[in-house]
Amino acid sequence: MTASELAEVERCANEAIWQNLALKCWIPDPEELKTVFYRTKRALPWPVRIVDVQNYDICACCGVHVKYTGEVGLIKLLSCVKFHQGVRIELLCGQRAYSYVNQIVEQNRKISRLLSAKMPETAEAVENLQKTYQEGYLTPELEVLEVAVEQGFSQSNLEDPVEGPEQSWK
Repeated sequence: MTASELAEVERCANEAIWQNLALKCWIPDPEELKTVFYRTKRALPWPVRIVDVQNYDICACCGVHVKYTGEVGLIKLLSCVKFHQGVRIELLCGQRAYSYVNQIVEQNRKISRLLSAKMPETAEAVENLQKTYQEGYLTPELEVLEVAVEQGFSQSNLEDPVEGPEQSWK
């Protein structure tokens, strides 16, 4: 999957959550099961429990499920790698996703402050910093960043004196 395809999957999953759709979970009788088109990795013996997320997915599943999609909370996809004939997607949802996104925003805020750049422009600022470094010029911003890297981004050199240390997302 490309990065843009992964972003689209994430958007669609969150859209289903925002719609707060009711899930339908049932065990169809053997005759009805023949008419149900559902996602599965292999043929399954009856009884098969089917989970239907309206207009998004129908699959065979034996796990625990929410009653409404909104109960899941935010979904944040972190990575996608090839796995056998498919892909394996690493993700966070709910409070863990929210905490992770907050941690990333806080890191970006600290980096933007170190680079004197607006938060949406930190990548561009780092690219400019790399270019400056490659050209042999050492700027005050680079000196600050190099010190921070050498010190492992310790709390002492990045901590916001007003807000205090951040919490782990795990």
